Amino acid sequence: MKGEEPASRFPLTPAEGAPMYGNALVQMVRDQLAALLDVVALTSGGRVARLDGFKFLCELDSDQVYPLWRADTE
Repeated sequence: MKGEEPASRFPLTPAEGAPMYGNALVQMVRDQLAALLDVVALTSGGRVARLDGFKFLCELDSDQVYPLWRADTE
């Protein structure tokens, strides 16, 4: 391979402070969603949807919801 390419062409700036989650996958998804929501507004039925958390598709039947923001920063 000619030279190393970065894993992502859009690197994230590390969040300030401690990570919210000890699970690296959950933290990565949270960071990606938070970065995306800094530049776009998601909509549902033509109305802006205010997101506060996420679930993995493989866990839809679970009660587990991962908050996007710390309780003191919403």
